[in-house]
Amino acid sequence: MSALGLYRSVSVAWTNPAQRDLHHTEVWAATINNRAVATRVGTPLSAYGTVQHWVHDNLTPGDTRYYWVRAVDSSGNLSGYFPVSATAGWSATVLGIRNEDLDPSVTEDNDMQRRLLEEILIELRRLRELLEQQTPHA
Repeated sequence: MSALGLYRSVSVAWTNPAQRDLHHTEVWAATINNRAVATRVGTPLSAYGTVQHWVHDNLTPGDTRYYWVRAVDSSGNLSGYFPVSATAGWSATVLGIRNEDLDPSVTEDNDMQRRLLEEILIELRRLRELLEQQTPHA
């Protein structure tokens, strides 16, 4: 399992179990490393035995999230969580662009700043699409 901070989002990846009756996976997240306060943030359909990628969107830059996943079979049976420990969630910090990340001459020119940010966002969307293309579809 892994979690990678992206622009205003986190990409979470894991290996699905090999059971053929796998239906979907529950993705749980918390702002502290304690599964007891985690909420279910996603239920992507899953293909058994494959690496799955899922993106948690609309997050605030600088925030850290901790993640756990568990499988659900076609009968509704739940697996245990992964990671097993309730205080060992996979973490990632959400990325963002701050003014101090930009060259001062760029921040003085609003039009130039807007164009630069648009180019950065286009590239980030392209990278995100590449990640999503790697996600197997059930």
